[in-house]
Amino acid sequence: MSKIKVRRLPTKKKFEFVFSNNVIEHTSNPVKFIKNIDKLLSEKSFILVCCPTQTKITNETLFIDHVFHFSEQSFKMIANKAGFVLDKDFISSWDKFTHCYLLKKTKKQKKIKNRISAKTAIMYRKSIVDKYRILDDQLLNKLINFKGNIYLFGAGELSQIIRCYAPKFFDRLSSLVVSDLKGARLFNKKINLIRDIKPNSGVIVIGVRKDKADKVLTNLLKLGWSKNKIIKIN
Repeated sequence: MSKIKVRRLPTKKKFEFVFSNNVIEHTSNPVKFIKNIDKLLSEKSFILVCCPTQTKITNETLFIDHVFHFSEQSFKMIANKAGFVLDKDFISSWDKFTHCYLLKKTKKQKKIKNRISAKTAIMYRKSIVDKYRILDDQLLNKLINFKGNIYLFGAGELSQIIRCYAPKFFDRLSSLVVSDLKGARLFNKKINLIRDIKPNSGVIVIGVRKDKADKVLTNLLKLGWSKNKIIKIN
């Protein structure tokens, strides 16, 4: 399926419903993004916009390709500027970290409250940053006497966080390694395929999401990597 930017879609055909899932947080102008969707809508229609929630602060708050992270009130303001009202907001049933915002043009704006305060949200964000600052020192301590190659398995979101918030460790990396280049993000380090790296030619740190780390560990062992050459981030 080919990708088409919203503003380039033909506007002659009108829609009653548009669903946007985890896109708006990547845009530099969310008001303009919603206005571009509005051009595709019929008169009595609505938009369901989903993005990371502020109700549960997670690693997603730190993803460096997220230009914005919205609260309920800030999303209401953006919707109003785009000519919509925020009719309803809720945590999605398919992912507790995804927030859904239902935008309409047919009702007056209801009062919207943030589920957690801005002060609490900042406190949670700081706690996550502190966790990676501590991880930075922990990894350096484990590798303090190691002079060989250091690899980071993974070129996705967690590796981006490590690059940004564990910079001393990231600077020591020889390269990133992946099993498949598809979906790899941009880094200022070389990205190699794991099959092109000689097993035990250095130390490899697993930098993927917790739910995928065990599978990566198993695959590395099958490829001939020794357990004492693998560091798993907790």
